[in-house]
Amino acid sequence: MKIAPDKRLHLAAGLAVALVVLLVTGSGELACVAAIAAGAAKELYDLGNRDRHTPDLWDFIATAAPGCVILLAVVMWQAFGSGGVRGSEVAQAHHASQFRA
Repeated sequence: MKIAPDKRLHLAAGLAVALVVLLVTGSGELACVAAIAAGAAKELYDLGNRDRHTPDLWDFIATAAPGCVILLAVVMWQAFGSGGVRGSEVAQAHHASQFRA
């Protein structure tokens, strides 16, 4: 599958924005939101400057997608990265604490 050069630039920009936000804040959620905001801002700019630019939904998606992938990776790392399912351990501890006197 070939990815158009323009879409590759959008992917790279979204990835750069998301990685910077992730490294600065440590938040996958903020990284995702920042990539979405960057994609939306660029396409709104294009919409307002139709004489030189063409707004495109796929450009927005290409910019936003890396941030969402980073969010998914962070969530998966938090859930499974330490060698176990942390969520189930928390649930078991909570369940056990309900039966303590």
